[in-house]
Amino acid sequence: NGIENVVSLTSDVHFTAHVNLSPDRAEGGFTDFKPLDEFVIGPIHAGSFGPNYMDTSFGAQYEYEMGPLSLGYERWANLAPEVNELQSFGHASVSETGELHVKLIGIDGSVMHEKILSPVVLNDSANEESTSSGCVVVVSCPLGLFSLFVMMMF
Repeated sequence: NGIENVVSLTSDVHFTAHVNLSPDRAEGGFTDFKPLDEFVIGPIHAGSFGPNYMDTSFGAQYEYEMGPLSLGYERWANLAPEVNELQSFGHASVSETGELHVKLIGIDGSVMHEKILSPVVLNDSANEESTSSGCVVVVSCPLGLFSLFVMMMF
């Protein structure tokens, strides 16, 4: 349907990442979608493991990745909570101009990665007006128990 600016905020995966999915890199034969971003965090109180191998069917690519493998541990390492260099949390805010600002933050408060996503400007040629389309945010909770879809219009 041509939906742009889809963002997924995902938690409880035991590593931190920013993943960009793009039809330009898709290897699964399906390319009829707009690029989207997924921000992965937490949990802040548990051990760390992953990420596993990336499925590139939808052109997934890590823009940022922090997990046991990033610190030199074996891919399948499952680290205790005491290895707290990998604990993280996220912060997202929307500016008055409609920009979505996402930060992935370490347990010590340092910003590990941040990204600002701008709203898509739509031009109404009939009225010669520009409007901002905002973004669609998908928030996922542990084990996929539920998803909350929020349409933000600015």
